[in-house]
Amino acid sequence: MGAALSNVIKSIDSTHDSGQQAIESLSAFRALGESRNDAVWAKATTETAGDHAPMLKMLMRSQSIVADASPNNDQIVSGIKRVAGNMIKGQILDGLTDIIANALSNALNDSAEVSSKHTYALIATSSGALLRVDIDIHSYNLRSKGLQQYAKNMVAITSIISTIDMTSLTLADLKSIVLTTYSSSTEERQKAIFEMAKAAWENDLKFNGGGDLNDEGRDKFRALIRPSEYEKQAARPTA
Repeated sequence: MGAALSNVIKSIDSTHDSGQQAIESLSAFRALGESRNDAVWAKATTETAGDHAPMLKMLMRSQSIVADASPNNDQIVSGIKRVAGNMIKGQILDGLTDIIANALSNALNDSAEVSSKHTYALIATSSGALLRVDIDIHSYNLRSKGLQQYAKNMVAITSIISTIDMTSLTLADLKSIVLTTYSSSTEERQKAIFEMAKAAWENDLKFNGGGDLNDEGRDKFRALIRPSEYEKQAARPTA
């Protein structure tokens, strides 16, 4: 991938037809980003959450390619919502956004031409299941003067949501994983996320499948979910 990236840069800097070449080069960057899928899958299936929460079965995989990305980019937030769907809400949605914003900030502030960040988190769904989400951010800093007229960077954000093997997952392990992976969130948010993850973990112990709550159990779990900052904004009346 490094050689392919160098060829794209060399191509744009050596041509006089900069406009057309820039368009073609940005398309090439998009193709390079899409090629991250295999690399991300390899990381997700070999890097277990402290050996306590390895991937069991993939439920969803998605990728977004963003030009001129920034940690506060609305496209990225929208991408998170699209991938998460109705599975996660409230503090966990905000916490996952914190993780991605922090990883993206680290990648974009890296002076290297190419930088990558792979991380994971455990999430509790609105139905009470405990799942794992892997997030991979791969950033290309576009140093070509021709390309910088159009974008300063191209970022591939790949997400994988999966069930986990909880055979070795203890409550102490769960707390450690939550506090570590959600370290970019506030202490209050971390506590709220842990309580939801704990409830989902306990649910799995009872039903050995996650998400099999009865109506009463589901109501109790949903009572733990506080509105997301994005949900609050969406609920506000527009002027």
